[in-house]
Amino acid sequence: MFKIGDVINYGFWKNVKIVGKDEKHYILQDCKEHKKKVYKELVEENAKLIKSPKKMYEMTIVVDTNDADFDTSISKISEEELNKFRPLIAAIKKFKPYKTKGYGSGNKHHHNWPKGECLREDLGEKSPVEIYSKFSEELIEEFEEEWLPYGSEYGFHTIESIEICPYIKKERLL
Repeated sequence: MFKIGDVINYGFWKNVKIVGKDEKHYILQDCKEHKKKVYKELVEENAKLIKSPKKMYEMTIVVDTNDADFDTSISKISEEELNKFRPLIAAIKKFKPYKTKGYGSGNKHHHNWPKGECLREDLGEKSPVEIYSKFSEELIEEFEEEWLPYGSEYGFHTIESIEICPYIKKERLL
């Protein structure tokens, strides 16, 4: 029922953290680092969940700013926040090049996120809001402002990759 990292109220223990478990027990730790082994059924019957730790990820996004000039952002993101953007990320992954009609007809556009000077509206290229029109403009703007690298002074045109891995604390050596 509870998982390691959950904070619970159990009996006279207030805000104790579950730091371990085995087949029959939870190992509880209070703020003074005291640990106590308690039978699971007692905890599950009598404890209240205070908070469960958020699962965090490191998200790395690489964009192409101009003919294989790349820019990268590395950010810490919660599972909840990531899940909000997963459908948009899936749509970016499924992006297919398209042709335009009219001025500049015959142009095939293969950029999945043209922004700034990289957006060629004069050739009929669509903006991200137009390409991913099934999503709200607010969601697209939030994704762009919060998670995408800025790109060069000219912007960027293609999201090359988005990778996630469980977040771990890093030590900067240099």
